Amino acid sequence: MVATRSARRATARQKSQKSQFSRAKVVLAVLAAVAFQLLLTSLDLPLLKVGRNLFSSSTPDPLPPKYSCDDLSSKLTVVVTVKDACSQMPGFVKALEPVVGTDTSLILTYPNLTACDPGDLGVDLAPWRDVKTVPLPPSASPMRGWSDSVGLIKTEFALLLRRVSASY
Repeated sequence: MVATRSARRATARQKSQKSQFSRAKVVLAVLAAVAFQLLLTSLDLPLLKVGRNLFSSSTPDPLPPKYSCDDLSSKLTVVVTVKDACSQMPGFVKALEPVVGTDTSLILTYPNLTACDPGDLGVDLAPWRDVKTVPLPPSASPMRGWSDSVGLIKTEFALLLRRVSASY
């Protein structure tokens, strides 16, 4: 059967109406999705995060370490300033050993009093690779200890610590 021109035009119109109708549905669906996302964002509903967490592992993938402890210990100087808690100096220095390692350099500043001398207090400085002690005037502030030890720091990094008394 041969189709007439008018039949072909009618078929073409129906096809274009169907394609326009399906395009309109797609545009409407996209607009609805964007509007829904904006609504969720404005209401601060964490549905996307909840959905992500449902499908994610409960433990994150481990990250490789950026630095190794051996790497940092040779590049670090720990500067400890003791002001009023001289009796706690031996325990404080001993507690630093597992934290920063004894391969780091240690600078210990303290008031120049017989009660604060690290030798008289029995501070064990033998495990440390490089130790310097800096006696300060009895009324000097901890900042003075830090500033006086700047010239003694020969490493790339410095960690400044201050030991304060427990009653402070």
